[in-house]
Amino acid sequence: MKQIDYLIGPEIADGPWNVGLKPPRDLNACIAGYLWAGLGDPDVDTRWRSTHAVKLLCELEQEHVLDALLLLAEGTDNRQFNDSDLTFYEMNAREHLLLALERASLSAPRSARRFERLLREVAFKGEPHAAMRESAKQALTNLSHSGEVYLDDHTALALARVNEPVGEVIALSDYERPHSGDHDEVTAAGEFHFGYDFARYWCKPLAECFGLSASEVERRASDVITEKWGLANRGRYEEDARHTLGLYGERRKHMYKDDRSPVDDLDDYLAKHALMVVAGELLATGQTYREPELEGHDFSRWLRRERLTRLDGRWLADRKDPVPSDQRSLHNRETDHEHWRFLIQSGDFAELLTPEQNGQICVFQESSQAVDRACESISIRSAFVTPDRAKALAVALQTAETWTSFKIPEAEDSLEIQRPPYELLGWIDSDAPDARVDGSDPFAEGILFPPPRPTSAVIEALGLIADDDMRAWRPREKPIAALISATWSDTTDAGRGRATGMEGRRLTIEESVLRTLLNNQQKSLILKVTIDREQYDYSGRRVGFDEEDFQYLDRSYKIFVIDEQGRAFEL
Repeated sequence: MKQIDYLIGPEIADGPWNVGLKPPRDLNACIAGYLWAGLGDPDVDTRWRSTHAVKLLCELEQEHVLDALLLLAEGTDNRQFNDSDLTFYEMNAREHLLLALERASLSAPRSARRFERLLREVAFKGEPHAAMRESAKQALTNLSHSGEVYLDDHTALALARVNEPVGEVIALSDYERPHSGDHDEVTAAGEFHFGYDFARYWCKPLAECFGLSASEVERRASDVITEKWGLANRGRYEEDARHTLGLYGERRKHMYKDDRSPVDDLDDYLAKHALMVVAGELLATGQTYREPELEGHDFSRWLRRERLTRLDGRWLADRKDPVPSDQRSLHNRETDHEHWRFLIQSGDFAELLTPEQNGQICVFQESSQAVDRACESISIRSAFVTPDRAKALAVALQTAETWTSFKIPEAEDSLEIQRPPYELLGWIDSDAPDARVDGSDPFAEGILFPPPRPTSAVIEALGLIADDDMRAWRPREKPIAALISATWSDTTDAGRGRATGMEGRRLTIEESVLRTLLNNQQKSLILKVTIDREQYDYSGRRVGFDEEDFQYLDRSYKIFVIDEQGRAFEL
């Protein structure tokens, strides 16, 4: 025991042992306490891992742990699992618990129902924290639809009005609103000293929804911290014990514009939750604005940016797929060859069009595989082309000066050609919005939603139905997948701005379905397959060339045409 005496000194953690540190006798309460501490951790990775754990407990119907977790969310002391000298981020814990319950209300409504009391409390009472209220609102709505929770007409109407304006919604362009010209006139306001970028990049977007100045919103956020919450904090470095003890580590980053740090210090923690409370207060008291040409009010769009990426309540992590078998082909041994970058053969391009040999043809891909000293990136794009001009176009593109001289367009791309008989039409849409709060989820890092997908016109023409995650499109009443979309990410930070591992997105179509589609459209399909290889030295720097005229190596590409009979053409 003498070997661990240094751990029980009065200056260490909670100091000498006392009865208040005694853990619960019930194992379920201990598990709940551990999870509650994780939900409130400063590190967003830990918070999201704990959020996934709560969702899984709901799906496994672990009612005793969930009941203990509910008690903690309602204020039961959890000092046994927290350092008394460090501020516990209780609002983080509650916010991530609500995110877990919102997701579980879709996949495990019977378990999520156990938190009905908490959900009603957050949605209708207590602080008007906009993000937490929205999670509670969505969870209760889902539970009502599943029949697990009963909402009378009055309550259902009140729930629908949560996070909706109570005052007038004015249609006015942002540049015509009060304080629209305050671009560089943000002055510090209030007793709490926020970071330099807080007013400009966090307060101003919210202020614009209500025609206020960024300084006014910042002052209101300061008042929430110092007056409403009654905290003595004023935003000084020495007030944060984690700073003075050096506990944040290398992951902690200073707030820069609207970027979120992967680790919250005390100032960031207080600032972001105070801003959410201000948002709820303004919504309940002030008039709001909307852009005349857009649907809905500006506040709803602001709140969307502070919430989950997907509109259906599911997480980005739900869309993550296993790494395809063909994406595990890069090995250190072969890439160590000094001429590996040049060892690309003609057949390599054709193989990429049928990557898993399952009767599916790849019509879209952007992916990369990286090992210690090399990286290979693949790009595949396709578009419809007039059949009697397809081969001539293929020859022209294959003999272009460089791979950047042209582009195979996606749907509604400005580079589409629609001048019969010269037509080049996109049929795939790969656009996806930037990831929002669940973009910080370590199980979803790098995943985008929606995935690469056919246009609605193609879906309608083939009579297809997509599943919830847009993984597969199937003909009605047929089990065979006509199109399959995959999204994967399994990378590790290698330093110097590089990552090793595999990531990518892909859309494939079954061969017979492609023939049917091309016949219906009376088009051929033109595809561009690009391979780009890079090598790095032992320091992680990209390997170049000694010869002065060969500092840049053009990417290798090949053009293919598939006609309506399924026949392929290449030079």
